[in-house]
Amino acid sequence: MAWAIAPSPAVAYQSDRKTLKYLDPEILASAFMHCGERKVDKSGCISFEGIKYEVGLTFIGCKVDVIFDPADISELTIEYEGHQPFKARQLVIG
Repeated sequence: MAWAIAPSPAVAYQSDRKTLKYLDPEILASAFMHCGERKVDKSGCISFEGIKYEVGLTFIGCKVDVIFDPADISELTIEYEGHQPFKARQLVIG
């Protein structure tokens, strides 16, 4: 029985005639986002990592999905069924 020798990964890569397909940076970034669920309080805010974020009075009492980058929580993306995703920033009082 004869064994065929497989080409090295470098040779296989260089001999592939298919064109490379590059992903949109936005799609790639979204693949590494984290997700959590929070309940909106009576003032229309959520608490995330000990910080208040204003979500809106429309969502009082609802559980919303929070999409975030753990390296930068200054801005969160809020998702709720039937609504377009939107950004929420830290609540600033003053």
